[in-house]
Amino acid sequence: MVTCQVGLAFGLTYAVLFYCVRHVGDAHINPIVTVAMLVTRRASVIRCLLFIASQFLGAIIGAGLAVAVTASQIRAGTYTHSR
Repeated sequence: MVTCQVGLAFGLTYAVLFYCVRHVGDAHINPIVTVAMLVTRRASVIRCLLFIASQFLGAIIGAGLAVAVTASQIRAGTYTHSR
């Protein structure tokens, strides 16, 4: 049941995000959408490369901002395995 709820929450979030940004850049939300547009010949190679580069740059900047605004005590235990 929990897995279904997580899947539905993710799907709803993705649908809302799609409708919010579809007028900006044809809703290329992640690189796989951009690759799909390239494979189906709905976008040029140059445009897809620019989209993918900007998506990766945005992810790096977002991760950097998340690290910058998170306290070091919280970050210290974020990526560790506790048993």
